[in-house]
Amino acid sequence: MEFRRQKEIEYMKAREKRVEDYEQQLHNIRVQDAEEYNRIKIRMETDVQILEQQLQQMRATYQLNQEKLDYNFQVLKKRDEENQITRNQQKRKITRLQDVLNGLRIKIAKQEKQYRDENQQLTEDYKRITEQFRDLQRKSRHFMQADSKKFEDVWCMNEAECKELVTTLVEADRAIHEQQLGIQYQNPDLSFADNVGPIKSAASQKGGMSAQQLVQEILSQAESQGEKEEEEDDDIPSDRKLPKSTLLSKISATTIKSVLEVLCDESGFLVESKLNKLLAPLEKDERSLMKLDAIFSALGIDTEEDVHLLASYFMHVKGGKKPEEEEEEKETTMEETQTEGDMDDIDAEIRKLTGKEGDVDSSKSETIELIHHNEVMKALRAFVEENRQPSKERVKQSQFKIASLEERDSSEDSDYWASYAKLVDEKKERLWDALVEGLEKYSEVLTSRSGLINETDALRQQNAELRMLLHQYVNSKVNAELEIPPTRVLQLEMNPR
Repeated sequence: MEFRRQKEIEYMKAREKRVEDYEQQLHNIRVQDAEEYNRIKIRMETDVQILEQQLQQMRATYQLNQEKLDYNFQVLKKRDEENQITRNQQKRKITRLQDVLNGLRIKIAKQEKQYRDENQQLTEDYKRITEQFRDLQRKSRHFMQADSKKFEDVWCMNEAECKELVTTLVEADRAIHEQQLGIQYQNPDLSFADNVGPIKSAASQKGGMSAQQLVQEILSQAESQGEKEEEEDDDIPSDRKLPKSTLLSKISATTIKSVLEVLCDESGFLVESKLNKLLAPLEKDERSLMKLDAIFSALGIDTEEDVHLLASYFMHVKGGKKPEEEEEEKETTMEETQTEGDMDDIDAEIRKLTGKEGDVDSSKSETIELIHHNEVMKALRAFVEENRQPSKERVKQSQFKIASLEERDSSEDSDYWASYAKLVDEKKERLWDALVEGLEKYSEVLTSRSGLINETDALRQQNAELRMLLHQYVNSKVNAELEIPPTRVLQLEMNPR
C-alpha cells in the first residue's frame, strides 16, 4: 500500500508540474500571438495607406491618359483628313506621272532606234577604219623597209668613205714614222673596220615577230581577203618583203589557228568581265584578237617563240600503226609494186638512195592531234609552272605597234664611229703638230736657201757678162788710137805705187 501511495504521490506531483508547464506555455503563446497580431495590424494598415496613395496616383494617371488620348484622337482625326487630301493629290500626281512615263517610253523607243542605227553606222565606220588601218600597216611596213634600205645605203656610203680615209691616214702615218722619224711603224688595230653595214645587236639578230603580230597574221590568212594581200605581196620586190614567220614554217597556220581558238574558248577566266561586255558587239575575229591579247598578257607571252612553246603544250603526236597492220600494208605495197612498171621501181630506188623514204614513212606513221578541251587547264598549268619568270615591271606594248628605225638599238653606233676617230690619239696628234712645226721651219730655211742660190746664180751670170764686156773693151782696136788706153788705167789702179 505504501508503495502504491508513493506512486500516486509521485504521479500527482508530475501531473502538477506538467500542468504548470502547459500553463506557462499557453501564456507565452498568448503573448507571442498578441505581439504578432499587433505587428500584422500595423503592417496591414501601412499597406492600406500605401495602396490608397497608389490608387490616387492611378486615378490621376488615368485622368491624364484619358486627356492625352482625347487629344491624340483629335490629332489623328485631323491627320486622317490631311492624309485623305494628300492621297487625292498623290492620285492626281500618279496619273500625271503615268502620262509622263508613257511619253518617256515613246521617247526612249525612238532613242533606242536612233542609237541602234547609230551603232550600226559606227560599226560600219569601225570596219572601214580597221581596213584602212590594215592598209596603213602594209604601207608602213613598205616605207619602213624603204627607210631601212636607205639607212643601210647611207651607212655603207659613209662607212666606205671612213675606211678610205683610214687607209690614207695609216699610209701617211707609216710614211711619217719610216721616212721622217726613221722608226719602225706598228700597225693599229683595224678589226672594227671589218664590219659592213649597220651594227645589229643580239636582240635584233634574233629577230622574230611579236605574239600580237603573229595572231594578226594568222587571222588575216583565214579571212577572205588573204588572196588579195598575197597578190599585193607578189607585186613587192623580193628584197623588200618582210620575212615570213618562222613559226608558220614549223607548224601550219591552220593548226596554230585551231590552238588559238581552243585557248580563246577555254581560257575565258583570264579575261575580265568588263572586257567581255565591251567586245560583245564586235565580230568574231576582232573579239578573238582582243581576248588573245588579254590572255597573252596574263600568261606573259610576248614573242613568237612563246606562242610556239605554248602551242606545243596543246598538241600531242599520235603514234604509228600496229605491227600487224604495218605488215599487211607492206604486203599490199609489195603486190602493188610488182604490178607497177619499171619507172616506179626506179623512183623507189631513187627515194631509197636519197633517204626520203624514211621521211615519208615517219610522216605517215605520226600525226599531230590537239588535246581535249578538258585538258586545257592542265596544259596551261604545266606551261606556267615550267616557264615561270620572276615578277618584274613590264612595259606593255600597244596592240598595233609597228617597228621602226627609232626602235633600233643604236647604243653601239657611237662607239663604232668613235673607233675611227680614236686612230689619232692625243700623243700622235702632238707628235704630228711638232713634226708640222719643224717641217714648216725646215721649209722656211729651204725657201730662203733657194732664194739665195737663185740670187747667187744671177750675180754669177752678171759677172760673166761683165767679164765678157770688159774683155771686148780691152781688146778693141780703138784702144790703140787713144793716148791713155783703158788697160793702162787698169794697170795703174791694180798696181798703185
